[in-house]
Amino acid sequence: MIPRADRGMLTWLRGGLVSLVLLSCFATPSQSQLLEDLRSNHRSASARLEGELRAFEVLDRNWQVAYDSVEAAKSRNDDAARDGAYVIAYARGVTRDQSFQRQEQMRADLKVARDNLRAALITEIAGMESAYETATAAIQENIDAVIAGMEQEIRALDQESERPRVTPLGQISIVAIDRPDDILAKADLIENRANQADQSILDIDIQLDDLNRRLRRQRTRRDVRSARERFDDVRVPVGATAQSGTDGANNSLSAADSLGIRAPQTLEEEIQLLESIRASLVVLRDELRGRARAWRTLAEGRL
Repeated sequence: MIPRADRGMLTWLRGGLVSLVLLSCFATPSQSQLLEDLRSNHRSASARLEGELRAFEVLDRNWQVAYDSVEAAKSRNDDAARDGAYVIAYARGVTRDQSFQRQEQMRADLKVARDNLRAALITEIAGMESAYETATAAIQENIDAVIAGMEQEIRALDQESERPRVTPLGQISIVAIDRPDDILAKADLIENRANQADQSILDIDIQLDDLNRRLRRQRTRRDVRSARERFDDVRVPVGATAQSGTDGANNSLSAADSLGIRAPQTLEEEIQLLESIRASLVVLRDELRGRARAWRTLAEGRL
């Protein structure tokens, strides 16, 4: 027999008020409001940057038209037209550069808003997980769904950040006329590229630590729930059961869609992607360092 209090709780869950119930159980009103405020700040920061980028497209086109007018007047040897076009191009260039500066500040503001929201989501998930083991099976199922929606939100924020990229080495090479100083300068250039790859590898390691920690917690919840399902004699269905490996992601699709979040991606897939990028960066870094050493040896031989 299910206690009266649990039956009342399940009625609320069936009514589609899962998030409200869970937040009332695991978060104070001020915490819930903080999360919504942070979401609003992130949306506003993103919208401001998008608006500035759209405005920049117009400024850039106008500047290009003025610059082309300068070049056209120069080709006609029309000094008066060239000077007039130059004044316009210069003024538009100043406005264009100001937009660049605003974009940089807006990107910085967006990063702060994104980092704050991400940290709050992780804190919210930790609060729900702390009560997971003692929750009823039905509430565990819905905690999984809410956490899955928040995990999707975190992944969307991570995808919004620029990923490390593996760029080709390019056409940096040694030619017969290069002097030792030229060779050493080229060696320094690709050594700097190797240092950048090192930093990207360190950044990925930090991300992988975070993802693996979240994956372990997800699997712990799954194990707790599986054990509960094996030994719990009374089960009251309150919706579709989360499929193995999704951690309730299917139940949270509509919530994620309402937030404008991209299609769900599992933590395992995210880890595999980052590990692949990391492996490619390690190969690139080692190749760069090997080439830098060889060029320095060559430069010493030409001294």
